[in-house]
Amino acid sequence: MDLGEEASLTEGAEHGKRQNMSIQVIFFFFLFWGSATHAIEIGPTDYYLPEGYLRDIITRQAHPASGHAEALKRAFKATIFLPQRGTAALVSAQGLVVTAAHVIAHKVIGETKDCGKIVFHLNHQLDQDGGLERPILLPCEEVLVYNYNADFALLRVRSPAELPQLPYVPMAKDGESFEGRFVLIAGHPHAMDYAKSFKVISEGRIFFNGSEDPDLPHFLHLVDTEGGHSGAPVFTVSGELLGVHFRGVPDYGTGVTGSVDGVRQTLHRFNVAIFLPYFVKKYAEWFGP
Repeated sequence: MDLGEEASLTEGAEHGKRQNMSIQVIFFFFLFWGSATHAIEIGPTDYYLPEGYLRDIITRQAHPASGHAEALKRAFKATIFLPQRGTAALVSAQGLVVTAAHVIAHKVIGETKDCGKIVFHLNHQLDQDGGLERPILLPCEEVLVYNYNADFALLRVRSPAELPQLPYVPMAKDGESFEGRFVLIAGHPHAMDYAKSFKVISEGRIFFNGSEDPDLPHFLHLVDTEGGHSGAPVFTVSGELLGVHFRGVPDYGTGVTGSVDGVRQTLHRFNVAIFLPYFVKKYAEWFGP
């Protein structure tokens, strides 16, 4: 699991503030990221190729995502890659894209909306023969929202002539990030190496629900990630978009207490995702009703 830039929050912080997990505190300790990332495992580090994962949930009736293979296939298809930077997701047929702001930070200076150098790759994944599929290039047309403090970005990309109808993932209808909820991530680890950054799937559960955090609604999850997963979509089992992964915390002081397999535990290492329903409401003029 990649946890971005490593940091250890000071032991002097009040325990109540730690438990409330003010995401702004965590964010500013990680504010200046470098190109290097560090993988820190909190799970089995199991990655699956999309097609193999879909076959598996069809045959395993007890799997939490059983019965949702088609919806997840569409969600995985809508996951796109920005080489050497990270992952993003198409959220409308008109080319709206959500990702973490730091994924495009090197391309967006100040308040400029010029994003001509940002080109996402659709279908950056392995084919049946183990080679890379030919990607479909999705150039950015405009940066609609660049919220640096919340690490959230919303863009619009141009549909290529060969693909007039873009795939997209719908937003989560229930908008609940309750502890113990099973979620999945599609992402592109090893972003700096194009040949190794093909799309993979990982799964796990939400550990802590911070969706009511007044600074920044979020949730903590235990899904394995690595460098390149920044901006990756966090899906529900029914293939809807619940959050955007933006970083991990390798050592959070006295820890945070949440649910692990139905048991209350205190963890020091976990991943953080922003709670997308909050941003859908905040930027309703772009997302629509």
